[in-house]
Amino acid sequence: MTPCGTNAGKHPVAFLVPNGLLNATTNLEIIKKWFEEKTYFNVGIATGKNSFVAVDVDWIDKDPNKGLPRHDDFPETLTIKSGSGAKQLWYLPNEILRNKQKIRSSIDIRANGGYVVAPPSKHISGDFYEFTNEFPLTPFPIELINQFAEFKPIQNNDFLLGQPKNERHNALVRFTYLIAGYVKLGKISVQEGWEMCLARRQEDDNFEEKTVQEWKDAYKSALNKKEVWPTTNKETEESFNPISIQDFLMVNFPAIQWQTHRLIPKDQITVFSGPPSAHKTMSAMDIAISSASGGKAFGNFESIQCPVLIINDDGDSPRNFQKRLKLFKAKADLPIYLLLGSGFKIENGFVEKIMKIIDDYGIKFIILDSFRGILPEGKNENTSNEVREVINRLRPLNALGVTILLIHHDRKKATGFQGYTSTDPNDLGEMMSGSADIRGATDCHVAMASSKKDAETFIVFTQTKCREDVLLPAFKVLVKSGPDSIELIHTGAYDIAEDNIKRVKNAIIKILSNNAEKYMSCEELVKLKPAGFQERTIKEAKKELEVDSIISYKTGKELQRAGSPSKHYYYLVKEEDEIRPEKLNF
Repeated sequence: MTPCGTNAGKHPVAFLVPNGLLNATTNLEIIKKWFEEKTYFNVGIATGKNSFVAVDVDWIDKDPNKGLPRHDDFPETLTIKSGSGAKQLWYLPNEILRNKQKIRSSIDIRANGGYVVAPPSKHISGDFYEFTNEFPLTPFPIELINQFAEFKPIQNNDFLLGQPKNERHNALVRFTYLIAGYVKLGKISVQEGWEMCLARRQEDDNFEEKTVQEWKDAYKSALNKKEVWPTTNKETEESFNPISIQDFLMVNFPAIQWQTHRLIPKDQITVFSGPPSAHKTMSAMDIAISSASGGKAFGNFESIQCPVLIINDDGDSPRNFQKRLKLFKAKADLPIYLLLGSGFKIENGFVEKIMKIIDDYGIKFIILDSFRGILPEGKNENTSNEVREVINRLRPLNALGVTILLIHHDRKKATGFQGYTSTDPNDLGEMMSGSADIRGATDCHVAMASSKKDAETFIVFTQTKCREDVLLPAFKVLVKSGPDSIELIHTGAYDIAEDNIKRVKNAIIKILSNNAEKYMSCEELVKLKPAGFQERTIKEAKKELEVDSIISYKTGKELQRAGSPSKHYYYLVKEEDEIRPEKLNF
C-alpha cells in the first residue's frame, strides 16, 4: 500500500513514498503512521505477483456518454467502481502478466510494476471509489493469458501519449533525462531509475520502438551529463517544495549497510590514505579477497560477499601484483577482476565504460589504486573544483549499488621531524595529499601508517571521517609474512597517545645525539617540535626520558652560562652509539 495525493487523486505522496510504488509496504505500523493524521490521503495498492492483477476498464475516449468498452469475456470477480464511474476487475496474482496499455480500446492491465487507486479514495470529481460486490478474487482466464503471452516487463507510458510518431524519439530522450535528474538528486537509485525507464517504455504497434539496449545506452548517457534537468519541467519545480519536520520524521530510511563492517560503508565512496610504507595496496588486496569470498577483512571485519573489480594504475607491475596475490593465497575461482596498468581514467564517458564492466561481471565493489593514477589528464589533485568533479563522476555507480574504495597517498613528510603525529583524527585526515576536498567529497576516510615493534610490523588504521556512524577507534593490524605467504591480522585497539610519546622520545634522542653543543634547553627542544608535536607532549616525553635515566640536565650555573643560572640544559646520559631508539616508521 502507498498513500496517494489529493489534487489529482492518483499520484504518490512524494515525502512519504519518494520512490512511488517501490515504497509500497504491508507493514501495518507504517501504514497507520501514513494515514492516522493525513486522513484525506487516497489509497494506492501496488499490483502484481504479491497482491492481485487489475483490469482497468475506462470510458471509451474518456467520455462517459460513450459508455464502457466490451469486456464481458472477463469472468466475474471482485469489482470496484472508480471515482469516474468506470470499473476495475481484480483477479488473483499471476507472475506472467505485466502492465499493458490498451489491450483493447480503453482497457489496460495493471500487474507487476503498476498500481491502482482503491476504495475509499476520493476522485477529483468528488465521487468515491467503492466495491460493487463481495466476490472473491478469481483466476485470470488462461485463454486471455495466452492472448497476451507476448507481455514484457514494460509499463504503459502516459508520458508519450499524444506524441506524433516523429516526435517520440525526442520524448523518450527527455524522459531518460528526467529520470537521471531524480537519480542525481538522490531521490532514487540508478537501478530504480532504470526500472522506471523500462516501465515507461512505450508498447505501441505504430511506434518505431527502441530496443532495450538502446534505452539502456540513452539512460547511461543521461546519467553522465553534467546537467540533466529540463529547466521548465513542472516536476523539477515541485521537487523544491519543503517538507515539514513532522512528515520528515515519519520517513523510514533503510538501515546502514557495510561492505566491510564499520570500515567501508556500502554503496558509498571510502578513501584510504597513507605514506609509501603503509602497506595500502596489500591492505586493499586483503579487503578485496575477503569481499570476494565473504570472509573477514584482517580476520576481524565481516564483509558482504560480492564480485570485486581492482583497477590498479599506481605503477605496480603485473608480475609483482600476481606475486602479492599468491602470497595472500588468493583462490583462482574468486570473483575478482583486474585492470592493471590499463590507463583507466575517471573522465567523460567513464560511467558508460565502467557500467559495461559492472553489467558483464556483476561488480558490486570497485577498488581504485591509486586516485592520482586514475585522474584524467589535465586534472590537478590540489584543485578543489577539479577534485569534486572527478569524485562526483563516481556517484552514479554508488546509486547502482556499487561500493568504491579509493587508495591515495599522504603528503611528503615535512622536515624537522614533523608529520604523522597528531592524536586528532582531523589532523591525520589533513595529511592526505592534494586538496582537502578529496576527504570532503568522499563519505569515509581512513588514515594508515606503519609501525615496528620488537621486530614486528604493524599497520595502524585511524578512521578520520565516517558520515554513517561514529568514528571507529584506531586499531592495529599485524603484517605476518613468510617466504611464501603473507597474512594481515587484526590485533586490537591502538593507543595513539602512548605511541606518540614514544615517537617524541625517539625524536628528542635523535636531536640531542646530533646536537653539536651537547646541551639543549627545554625551550630550544620545544621550538624544534620533535616529531612535529607541541609543547605539552614534548614535556611529557622529556619527563619520561628523565625518569628512565636516558637524559639528564645541568643548570646554567653548572655550565657557567651567564644570565640563566637556574635554567635546565638537557643532554644524553649515555654515549650516542649506545642509544637504540625504538624504531617507529610513520
